[in-house]
Amino acid sequence: MWAVSCSSLKKSSTVNTDTQNNNRSESAIKSTSSVLEARRLLLNGERERAFVKLQLAVKQNPNNDAAYFEMSRITQYANQSSALDNALEYGKKAVSIDRANVWYHRNLIGIYKRQHDYKSAAKEAQLLIKIQPNSKDNYYQLANMYIYAKDYKSALGVYANMETEFGFEEGIILQQKQIFLKLGDYKSALKEVNKLIAYDPNNKKYYGMAADINMAMGDYDLAFANAKKIIAIDPDDGRVHLVLADYYRIKGDNKRAFQEVKIALGTPALEMDTKIKVLLKYFEASTQNAKKKEQAEELMDTVLFANPNSPKAFAMKADYLNQNGDYKDAIIYFRKVIAIDSTRYLVWEQMLLVEERLHNYSAMANESSRALKMFPQQPTLYLFSGKANVKIANYTLAEEHLKMGLNFVFEEKSKSEFYALIAEAEFRLHDFGPAEAHFKRAVKGDPANTEALNYYAYYLAYNNKDIERAKQMSKEAIRRSPNNVDYLYTRAFVLFKSGDNNQANILLDTSLKQFPNNKQLQLLKMEVNKNE
Repeated sequence: MWAVSCSSLKKSSTVNTDTQNNNRSESAIKSTSSVLEARRLLLNGERERAFVKLQLAVKQNPNNDAAYFEMSRITQYANQSSALDNALEYGKKAVSIDRANVWYHRNLIGIYKRQHDYKSAAKEAQLLIKIQPNSKDNYYQLANMYIYAKDYKSALGVYANMETEFGFEEGIILQQKQIFLKLGDYKSALKEVNKLIAYDPNNKKYYGMAADINMAMGDYDLAFANAKKIIAIDPDDGRVHLVLADYYRIKGDNKRAFQEVKIALGTPALEMDTKIKVLLKYFEASTQNAKKKEQAEELMDTVLFANPNSPKAFAMKADYLNQNGDYKDAIIYFRKVIAIDSTRYLVWEQMLLVEERLHNYSAMANESSRALKMFPQQPTLYLFSGKANVKIANYTLAEEHLKMGLNFVFEEKSKSEFYALIAEAEFRLHDFGPAEAHFKRAVKGDPANTEALNYYAYYLAYNNKDIERAKQMSKEAIRRSPNNVDYLYTRAFVLFKSGDNNQANILLDTSLKQFPNNKQLQLLKMEVNKNE
């Protein structure tokens, strides 16, 4: 009877165990299904719903490491102050369930890195190396964590281990060189570079590194020797000639230094940005040194000869000429830039400013029209077009472009320039009502707008309206811009229309001394004195 009872108990226990296992298996399947559903929701950008599914997954199976991993990834990007802490807890839970999963460890490294806890990140990186001892990336990651933590000694130890494990690798040696340079240990940095030279004695890059370190250490003769080795390998290396220029400059041989700079800038392969940096130094020095100015211009011509299709080179020349007041030549080079690369908006704008300064209004009208086809939302181009077309009496097109440009201007002060020119175009088209309204808006928007004051004063005098106000505005325009020939003409015209021929003559005589060939002033002088 005892035997029967024991046998029954054993059967009952087996049934219970099987039921529990079946329940666990069913829960695990449900949990995995919840994780898959969460991932689908994540792909659709539904983070919150995905997180709820993952919570269900760990409830269904508390040992579902994938669920904790996904929860960690979602949480670390939540907009909460505790987001990274929560993500770390979920990430640690995933690792505790599956310690061999490299993605779980990498996730923890990423979180620690964002928390600036580089020591903990380094510990995780060490575990990764144990899991994947043949992965160079794991070693590099460990070294990077030590560098972030400013533990350079440990980082160097990692690179030394890498050399032992993987043999020669340029990246490892370069990293060690950089650390030694950061620590100011030039001798050790040079030893690393010498390893590279020994491995590949025909690689000019390594001699360049050695020369740079030599220069930093004050070993100028060694730097010179290394530079000469580069020239032996590649005579057209522009950078090495800059090193030689520094060498000769330090030795006090400025003539040889300049010759080396000229050779460097005449090398087509040297990057244009490097050439421009060198030129800028000469430009800065040229403002107070005639010799440097002569050298700067010679170097610029050298660059242009070596790079005949470089828009940057022509733009540099154009800017230099513009800043030195050589506007006619500057225009030539601005046009060359546009001919090579018409997508440079700032070059268009600079060119149009110079055209205006030179009173090249026909060219200015044509170029602003071309620029507008490429940059139709730039209000400044509409303004340039309006100014130019007013000057060449193409008033209808001027009015059209100016009104289009107003759609892109929002400040009243900026609108003032447009209103003044629109009013001038309307005035010349004898559309006096709208013209006066726009003149008023221009002056109201910016009472200091001399162009608006000048145009409005002329309009009033021409129509014999409010002469006193015209006199005030023309006087103010002259006060603000006393050498503007257009303003001088308007002031004389206003005085003439007010009946003050004596003052008009005095102003005209003074203005003609300054602008003896101005036809407008000459004709007005004749008009003022025709009855005398």
